[in-house]
Amino acid sequence: DYRAIAELRWLLKRPVGSSEDLDHEGAFAARYLQHLDACDSAGMTHHWLAEVDGEVVAVMTIRRVLKEPSPSGSSPCWGYLTNCVVKRTYRNRGIGTALLAEIRSWAVREAFELLLVWPSARSYPFYRRAGFTGQDDPLLLTINSDTD
Repeated sequence: DYRAIAELRWLLKRPVGSSEDLDHEGAFAARYLQHLDACDSAGMTHHWLAEVDGEVVAVMTIRRVLKEPSPSGSSPCWGYLTNCVVKRTYRNRGIGTALLAEIRSWAVREAFELLLVWPSARSYPFYRRAGFTGQDDPLLLTINSDTD
């Protein structure tokens, strides 16, 4: 549901304390919908959504980044984890944790080398609990350590 993803992206990225009107949100949504269509048509972007009572309340997106082929046949790609947001009223219910666990399982099945994320300052503990490492941006989660 691209419209729901665009709404959540707006909530994630709008300026804090913004008094931006809905027309600006609508213009952003139109631009973002075109972006999603272009990225998804290449088959390199995957979205996970969480719904509660039919309402989309969370999203996480993986952008697949291909590596150059190797004679060893090691992991052919890694993932950029982005667009991670849970609506404020649904936070601290395990929704983000469940989405990230599903993404991690998917990344294992897809033979990803690692996942990389640039978290907000307040979300560092969330990603560290999930196994991401690093002191500063980006944080990394190793999926397959058999790499070149």
